[in-house]
Amino acid sequence: MKKTLLSLAVAVCCFGDTISLQKACELALENEPSLKSYSLQVEALAEDITQAKSRFLPQIEATATYLDRKSLVNYSNKYEEEKYDSYSINLRQSIYHPEYYAGFQKSKYRFQAEKYGLEYEKQDLMTRAAEAYLNVLKAQNTVEVAKFYIESNGANFKQLEKMYELEMADKMKYLQAKVDFENAKIEYANQTNNLNNAIMAFKFITGGNYAPLEINDAHKTVQNFENIENIENNFKIKQTNSYADVAKSEVKNALYQHFPKIDVSVSYTDFNPNNSNVTDYQNDKSIRAELRLPIYNGGAMDSYHQKTKILYSASLQDIEGTKHKETIAFHEAKMKYEAALASIKNYNEAYESAQLYLHAISQGFEKGLKSKVELEDAKSKLAEIKFKRNNNFYDYLLNYIKILKFSGNLTIKKTTLLKY
Repeated sequence: MKKTLLSLAVAVCCFGDTISLQKACELALENEPSLKSYSLQVEALAEDITQAKSRFLPQIEATATYLDRKSLVNYSNKYEEEKYDSYSINLRQSIYHPEYYAGFQKSKYRFQAEKYGLEYEKQDLMTRAAEAYLNVLKAQNTVEVAKFYIESNGANFKQLEKMYELEMADKMKYLQAKVDFENAKIEYANQTNNLNNAIMAFKFITGGNYAPLEINDAHKTVQNFENIENIENNFKIKQTNSYADVAKSEVKNALYQHFPKIDVSVSYTDFNPNNSNVTDYQNDKSIRAELRLPIYNGGAMDSYHQKTKILYSASLQDIEGTKHKETIAFHEAKMKYEAALASIKNYNEAYESAQLYLHAISQGFEKGLKSKVELEDAKSKLAEIKFKRNNNFYDYLLNYIKILKFSGNLTIKKTTLLKY
C-alpha cells in the first residue's frame, strides 16, 4: 500500500507548472521538429513558383572574351599571333511555350497543396496535444478511484479478518475479501503506471515538465459550441484536391509537348582586334526568330501523356477516398460529442445523489449506526461517479476539438473558448 502511494507521489512530483489546454497546444506547435521541417519545405516550394514565372521573362546574358593565340603556319613555317577581345550581349524571349504556363500552374497548386497539408498537420498536432492533456487528467481520476477501492476493500477485509478470528465469519468470505483487497492494490499499481505513461506522453508532446489544470465544477456550466455540420474546409481534403490540380497540370504539360514552340533572340557582339593579323572578325548584330515543331520522338511523348492521364484519374480516386475517410472520422467525433453532451446532465444528477448518500452514511457512521465498511463503500461510489462524470466531460471536450479539426476550424484561438 505504501509503495503504491509512493509511486503516485513520484508521478505527481514529476510535474512542474500547471498549464491550460491552450498553452499545451501552443507548446506542441513550438516544439515539434517535423512541423518546423514541413514549414521550411513549404517555404522552399514558394521558390518553385518564382522559378516557373521566370521562364516567361527575357533571359539576358553578357559575355566577355579575350584571345591570345599563336599558330604555326604551314607555308611559312612561322608562328603568327592573333589577339583580340570581344563583348557580347544576348537576349532570348519565349513567345509561345504553353508548357511553361502548365509548369507555372503546377508549381502554384503544389505549393497550395503543401500549405493545406501543413495546416492539417498543425491541427492534428493540436488534437494530439489536447488528447495527451486530457489523458493525464483521466489517468489521475482512475488512480483516485483505485485508491478509494483499496480503502473500501481494505476496511472490508479487516472487518472480516476480525470476525473470522472470532469465528463469526466463514473462511470463504474472509479469503474472498483478502483476494479483493489484493486485487485492489494491484489495480492501483497498474493505474499508477498508466498515469506515469500518460505524463511521459504529455511531456514529450509539450517539450517540458508541465501539468494540466484540474477540471473541478466545470460540468455545472455546459457551453453551447457552434454547430458545425460539414467538412468543406477540411485541410486534408483541400490538399488532395490541390494535388488533383497538380496532376491535371501534368496532363496539360504532357499535351503541350506536341505543340510548336516560338522564341526570339537578339544579340550584339563588339569585336576589338589587337593586332593586324586579325582580319576575319567584325562587329555582329543579329535578330533571330525560331520555330520548333515536334514531329516524331518514338512515341515517348504520347506515352508520357497517357501516363499523366492515368495519374490524374488516380488523384480523383484519392479525393473520394480522403473525403470518405475524413467524413467518417468527422461524424464519429460528432456522435461521441453529442452523446457526451447529452450525458452531462445525468452525470451531474448522479454525482449530487452520491454526495447526498455519502453525507447520510457519514452521519450514520458518526452515530454508530453505520460501519466503516459502509462508509468506505459510499466514498468509493462517489469517487466512481466522479470518475465517470469527469471522463464523460473530457470526451465531450476532446470530440469537440476533433470536430473542429475535421472541419478545418481548429485554431489556438478556438481552444481559448473551451473555458472549463
